[in-house]
Amino acid sequence: MSLKFKPYVGITGFTRRKQIETLLSEINPDLFGDRQLMVGVLVNARELTEPLIKRPGHYVSPYGIGQVFIKDERCLNIVHLCNIEPQRLYDNVVAIKNLAGPNFHGVQLNTSKLFHNHIQRLVEGKICQRIILVVNSEVVKKYDGVMDKVASFVKSYEGLVTDVLFDRSKGRATFITISEAVDFTRALCKANVNDLNLVIAGGLDAEALQDSSVVDYMKNHPHTSIDAEGKLLKHGGDYGLDYTRSFLYARGGFALAKFVNP
Repeated sequence: MSLKFKPYVGITGFTRRKQIETLLSEINPDLFGDRQLMVGVLVNARELTEPLIKRPGHYVSPYGIGQVFIKDERCLNIVHLCNIEPQRLYDNVVAIKNLAGPNFHGVQLNTSKLFHNHIQRLVEGKICQRIILVVNSEVVKKYDGVMDKVASFVKSYEGLVTDVLFDRSKGRATFITISEAVDFTRALCKANVNDLNLVIAGGLDAEALQDSSVVDYMKNHPHTSIDAEGKLLKHGGDYGLDYTRSFLYARGGFALAKFVNP
């Protein structure tokens, strides 16, 4: 996997700047090492044209993103874009970048229905520093669970995206099957996918990071990034992130990364 970009410990569902500032202040600076905190802000693309749409408590209005992201070299500020209409992707991301302001770094494309030409416009326009492709259950099912085929799909996006996220949980806190992550990682290596940052997610929290299968995976793939959402939420997300769970996960994630790659 690529070492072009810093790996990260990701939290998806930030809604307030204060959450980020408090978290950063309470994590020992020495733990960060070569990793960043991925500040994930969930945005429904439909809100750009339908501003009165109801949103879960851990989503942010596109018009409020600029009030969440902060300028800090320890942070990678990513908008996780949902309900994407492929033909509107470029216009949506340009609008979001303008609304988010100078601390915006990129987007995670929470869909399996994009085509190369939709992302190509973002690359040609130099809109994002980071573009994260998601490999979810729909993608795996499309290729009958054959990871070599999934890896070929990912390979076709090299040069267009910077990161690939392997996550079959859909934010529902379903614990990642590490054997699948291992198979996926091996398939990427076999397909010579060398220029993408690999991210794994699925039911991660402080406790899950201590699971022997997760620790062993990270030992073997120390530059892999991690992301968490579902297990860090209060009451299914209606009331946003649980700060204590988020802090313990973030601290544990950075500590694990330091342990496997001192």
